Amino acid sequence: MRASKLACADREGQEGLSALVEGLGAEARLTVLCAGRDLATLVLVQPLQPEPSSLMALTIRAVSERLPVECPDLEPLFGVTPAEHRVIELLLQGYTPAAIAEILQKSPS
Repeated sequence: MRASKLACADREGQEGLSALVEGLGAEARLTVLCAGRDLATLVLVQPLQPEPSSLMALTIRAVSERLPVECPDLEPLFGVTPAEHRVIELLLQGYTPAAIAEILQKSPS
């Protein structure tokens, strides 16, 4: 927090956070910001009202090493599938989308 506002340490992270919260509708959004070799930040943005508004909750988790997360932990919190869980794990380890596609033998899209 800086001057009562949420701020990231770098410009790329700040732009990602801004894009995540701008125009939030009724659906929650989940992303990984600041993904890198030594740091990844998992961010969940959830609206607090059914209609679009500026009221939202942020869940932020900084991860400094491989995070062993079981699907039962992610499914109720974020509604992810087992395949999405695997992608999240790889993102948290600092892999790029292209590298993840190669690991999972999928086409990047």
